[in-house]
Amino acid sequence: MICAITPHIVFEFAQPRIDISIIRIADAIGKEAKKQGLKTLGLLGSKPTVTKNFIPKILREKYGIETIIPEEHCLSQAHVLYRKNLPRVFFLKKPGNSF
Repeated sequence: MICAITPHIVFEFAQPRIDISIIRIADAIGKEAKKQGLKTLGLLGSKPTVTKNFIPKILREKYGIETIIPEEHCLSQAHVLYRKNLPRVFFLKKPGNSF
């Protein structure tokens, strides 16, 4: 199992070459969103997760769901905050307001 989102960039390359199934995050999101009747989703995360097409493509082609991403100036700031603060949150007893 790939336990992060960004490594799913290599899903199409990796899955055929290994003997275990990878749960593709885009499929899990798409199935649940479709079940809830959602047609458009916002996508937040690291810059590669948001700017590469590996999640929006699957959501659009397999589930008919469009993806909205932050504008570039917001994306750059969010990426810095994400990289600076998220790893820290996992090691704090009470994360509180990291931003």
